[in-house]
Amino acid sequence: MIHPTSRGPVDTALIPGFGMNRGTYTRPIKALHERGHRVIALYADRTEELWNPQAAVVSMVRHLEGRRGLPTNVVGHSFGGAAAILLARERPDLVAELTLVDAAGIPFPGRTPTEWLAALARCVPAVDLRSLGALILRHVFESPRLKPTNLASAGAWVLHADLRSDLAALATSTVTVSVIWGSDDHLFPQSMGEEMASLTGGTLALVSGDHDWPLRSPQEFADSVEAAIQSRKRNPEQRSLAPSA
Repeated sequence: MIHPTSRGPVDTALIPGFGMNRGTYTRPIKALHERGHRVIALYADRTEELWNPQAAVVSMVRHLEGRRGLPTNVVGHSFGGAAAILLARERPDLVAELTLVDAAGIPFPGRTPTEWLAALARCVPAVDLRSLGALILRHVFESPRLKPTNLASAGAWVLHADLRSDLAALATSTVTVSVIWGSDDHLFPQSMGEEMASLTGGTLALVSGDHDWPLRSPQEFADSVEAAIQSRKRNPEQRSLAPSA
């Protein structure tokens, strides 16, 4: 569930995308670390019991509360973005700032399984296949938290998750929100990012890339996250939609 990249207090929690292991996000995490952030990775698709949204939140809270330096900058990518929304909604005291990167959380009525697979296929080259193979082996032979039934439950949830009410609630919470989106995202189109920014009253920044751009361009990912954090520090009360190319 937790992958510490530094000892002691942390200031940033990265929640990776669905089904990924720590090897897949090594470069984005390293890039954040190089910019002075003390980072932990929280894997929201792994729980002791059969996966469900509340169990995921409980597990993330347990690990965050075990580290000093709270509240934390929480960065969620893809599936991890949906988990980050739930975490911020349930425990805003643990989340200083929320950055949603091509995040799940708004449903796609009418999208067929074939269309989902076609969009996912565009992202496969960015995944470290050795890491993915190791992950599958652990699903089968090691931790029960990684068993296929958990992944199936988490995957089914994220495809239909509708967190618009949670996003709207964040607009009046203590959590400040930034949204960063790949302008060529074929899995979660730009309109999702626009709606998330509008609902939360947060800012929207666009970068060039598909859904997997944080894995393909880790330095740009870290720069974008850092820019969002610094912008919020300069304008702590900013709640307007401000897209940028």
